[in-house]
Amino acid sequence: SAIYIAGEISNPKKNLSLSLVIATLLVMVLYIFLIFIFLYVTPLAALKGQIDIGFISAHAIFGLNGGKIISMIICVALLASVSSYLFFGPRVLHVLGEDYEIFKRFTKVNSNGIPLIALFFQSGIAFLLILTSSFDAILSITSIVLSLFTTFTVVSVFVLRRNEAKYKLTWKAIGFPFTAILFLLVEGWMIFFTFIDKTKDSLMGFAFLGIGVVFYFIMKKYNNYLGQLPK
Repeated sequence: SAIYIAGEISNPKKNLSLSLVIATLLVMVLYIFLIFIFLYVTPLAALKGQIDIGFISAHAIFGLNGGKIISMIICVALLASVSSYLFFGPRVLHVLGEDYEIFKRFTKVNSNGIPLIALFFQSGIAFLLILTSSFDAILSITSIVLSLFTTFTVVSVFVLRRNEAKYKLTWKAIGFPFTAILFLLVEGWMIFFTFIDKTKDSLMGFAFLGIGVVFYFIMKKYNNYLGQLPK
């Protein structure tokens, strides 16, 4: 998520790299430790096909009431994720508005620098998804689309490296290209597994992505049209 506000970070060449490395390592350690606890205290059969794994594991450790308390803590913790997405998400639309005239309205900010129109627009989409889909479906749809985008992003690194002189790149990726290839293999397997396990939701995610691609070319054509108009 720090990438989304790279333009607002002081000394991004140093601080962005540090934030990515430190945060990734921290999340990896916490996530592996959490999964270890889940698997250690709960039989694997009890977790298969379940969404509320946190509650099931907490129930096994602390009993029914303890499980409910842990579930409440998890809900509160999720607010931190919501808060970060409220901060980062609208800024994606804000940047799009700087590049594409059709999204120009999203560049407007209030006195505190918050892109309110972009914020309300994305919140509206979120509420629409909540009202029309189950949590499991939303998770499946968004996860496969996000996985595709991260895959495209890492593939683009190979393209940029082939044109290193043209783009005057000064960033170095440790272990490249082996780390990138490993990432693509793991991400590719996750996309494949999600598609096999949640085919209907995956196809819906691909449909949303297809609509986005069509809309992108419409925006690009509209920008080119405006560029040809007399000033």
